[in-house]
Amino acid sequence: LQRAKLPSPEEIQKLLCEAASVDLIEKEATAELCKLLKTKFPSEEECEKTIEGFWDEIKEICPKASLQRAKLPSPEEIEKLVCEAASSELVEKEATAEICKLLKSRFPSEEECEKTIEGFWDEIKEICPKASLQRAKLPSPEEIQKLLCEAASVDLIEKEATAELCKLLKTKFPSEEECEKTI
Repeated sequence: LQRAKLPSPEEIQKLLCEAASVDLIEKEATAELCKLLKTKFPSEEECEKTIEGFWDEIKEICPKASLQRAKLPSPEEIEKLVCEAASSELVEKEATAEICKLLKSRFPSEEECEKTIEGFWDEIKEICPKASLQRAKLPSPEEIQKLLCEAASVDLIEKEATAELCKLLKTKFPSEEECEKTI
């Protein structure tokens, strides 16, 4: 028979430090320990206070890097990710198929599940801001001026643009030559 290899003190410290860096784990572990030790403390609050003190001691010996809590995405970041996923038909189809696999016992048929999940996707799309890429961004007056100046610096473009403008404005000038000279 092989003996189970016990973790080294360094591995134990690493595991404890990782656990101490996650509030949810710390709270759940504290609750479980207090259930096990309820006869050793006068009250649950006293147990929690003592165990939380132990967590604080563990955190004191942990390297600071291991205690940096994972940054959860902001609601705006979550919305952006969900909306990006909802805007992809491929992601929507694959996610719907996977969700329906997980929930197959809760629906009378796969089609009913897909119809329900697709309804959720539609609701998600309704709350998502309209993608700024759907509308063409109009250039600013400064960008228009820059483009016109660049075009005017090319003789061929200038001649063609002048000819087109004079065709449009022929009723405003006595002759085409007068128009070209003015423009």
